[in-house]
Amino acid sequence: MKAHVSSILLAVRDMDRAKQFYTEGLGWKIKNDYGISVFFESDGASPVGFYAREGALPWGGYGGTFADPDGYIWSVGYSAQGNDQPYAE
Repeated sequence: MKAHVSSILLAVRDMDRAKQFYTEGLGWKIKNDYGISVFFESDGASPVGFYAREGALPWGGYGGTFADPDGYIWSVGYSAQGNDQPYAE
């Protein structure tokens, strides 16, 4: 598999609490807040974002989840809304 990380998206239990921690605690600045997900400015790195754990893929993408041999859970996805995103093959 040829992998490309275009963003890091993590599931959170409490969106407001997560936004408060990362903005006030770490000083991150919100770039986009879609309500069901939020992305922070990246300064040239892969953007980091959050979505509610109970959410599906309502943003029009597709993806899947798997566990690696050490038990780490990976959830990968592709957003149909971006027109300049590289993808994994």
